[in-house]
Amino acid sequence: HSGVHLHSVLKNQSLIFFNKRETRKMKRPLETDQENKVSSKRVALVGLGQSPRGNLAEEICRLVSHPMKIQEFGLLDGLSPKRLNQLKTLSEIDLQEVQSGQSAVGENTEPFLMTQLRDKTSVLLSFDYASVLLTDLYADLISQPIDLVVLMTTIIGPTPAPARATIFCDRIVKRAIETFTGSGFHVGVIIHLESQEKLLGFSKETNAKLNTIAILPEEDLSTNKQLDLLDNCDIVVMNSVTFDARQKQQVAARLGKPVVHARQLIATSIKEVLERLAAPSEKINLASTRSILDRLRLLSGREREIMFLVSSGLTNKEIAYRLSISIRTVEIHRARMMSKMDFQNVADLVRTADSLFEY
Repeated sequence: HSGVHLHSVLKNQSLIFFNKRETRKMKRPLETDQENKVSSKRVALVGLGQSPRGNLAEEICRLVSHPMKIQEFGLLDGLSPKRLNQLKTLSEIDLQEVQSGQSAVGENTEPFLMTQLRDKTSVLLSFDYASVLLTDLYADLISQPIDLVVLMTTIIGPTPAPARATIFCDRIVKRAIETFTGSGFHVGVIIHLESQEKLLGFSKETNAKLNTIAILPEEDLSTNKQLDLLDNCDIVVMNSVTFDARQKQQVAARLGKPVVHARQLIATSIKEVLERLAAPSEKINLASTRSILDRLRLLSGREREIMFLVSSGLTNKEIAYRLSISIRTVEIHRARMMSKMDFQNVADLVRTADSLFEY
């Protein structure tokens, strides 16, 4: 394939491959431009492990280059020291089996989600356990003043959406890979565990143009022999937010090919969604001249929650049952929500809600 063709596809995907600005260590919610008079958007980065996650928030801020305040949340933040130690012990046993080759990957092999604790210890989570923790965290986010939720995992099963504008990072990365293969490129994909390959969910046509390898987060990518398996690929996608910018540079130097980092794809999507939230409502064919974000900030947590439940097709009775409140209370919240959002009908509501999810 010609370099011109590849450059064109990368440009169309709005991917940023090189960014040399310095980063700083984050101790509290991070704001990208404190002096900027533009209202900063409030963004929640939701990870599988513990927060803060190393330099993740700093790097996302640097790549987005848009006024915003970032707050990190982790599924394991609220776990007791005893439960964390149990998780570490079980994960260590499973990871030793993976590294020794004792854990054979077959059709019945249960895939795990891999994440890291604050001390960078790698741990494994089952899908069911992660789903329970994620549901609990979403319930806590209802009362938080957040404009955008970013689910910072590139491999996960079906998950409920919080009552917020939401970016599902697994779908963002998957869409990019499908775009590359659809353009005729052979794509190398780096994940952490072999068992995760079947979770990527690609079609047979896409899989035929993929070469997937598994490398653990702590491994030295500059000398890892697994990367030799990607020599025949046109482009490489690092399908995990755990990989950082330094590791991306190691892969690029080793293979001499364009390397797409999951964090870069996510940052591009965050920027696009924030611009969409700040745009006048006429952009999505609504009568209101106020931005979507301005109107969303008028809603109470319950009103916002009901807005997304209505957009999912639930009736007032079903919403009342789901939230354990009376039908009359639902009707009151729904009427206030419709008024504050300037919705003329349910079609306006559904169109707006659909625009808030980045797939």
